[in-house]
Amino acid sequence: MSHSSKLPPTVYATADLPANPRSGDAVFDSDLGILKYWDGSQWSEVGKLGSVVAGTNVTIDNTDPINPIISAAGGGGGTTLSGTTANDTQTEIYVDGTPTNRVDVATGSTITFSALVAARSATESAGYKIEGVIKNDAGTAEIVGVVVKTIFAEEDIAWDATVTAANNAITFLVTGDSVDSVSWEVTLNKIEAT
Repeated sequence: MSHSSKLPPTVYATADLPANPRSGDAVFDSDLGILKYWDGSQWSEVGKLGSVVAGTNVTIDNTDPINPIISAAGGGGGTTLSGTTANDTQTEIYVDGTPTNRVDVATGSTITFSALVAARSATESAGYKIEGVIKNDAGTAEIVGVVVKTIFAEEDIAWDATVTAANNAITFLVTGDSVDSVSWEVTLNKIEAT
């Protein structure tokens, strides 16, 4: 029976890495503190992502190339709706909190949507996820199928958030309680087919 074993990788400074290694050779780069292997054309870091590229609302800080910091902003690029309820009357909330500024559903289109909803009074909180499909045929929007709502937390059972197809738009209706002022924030992500 024959046994094959490999020696542990050799330690080199970055400037002294072998110039003509064999494919698969491994070394420890003592300057960077990382294990590298020869991929047939260059020394590559073991376990390193091939490439990370910044995009819309995504930045990469490569100050420390071994531990890059990837940051995303803008809540995933969704549309923000907001508003406040001062009592237990169902209230519509709007894009950027501007009355009548809604997420319109154009004639001849279908939108699949997913919304995260956060609510907060001085002492209570709630969180929901609402998903569904809405379409507009011949100038009239309507919900297709069933809107699914997941309640993550609801410290006051009087509170509620729902979606309708009123005003040919994805319309968010929220309900607070009779005592507290409640701040509502929604991030709506959607995909549209025409």
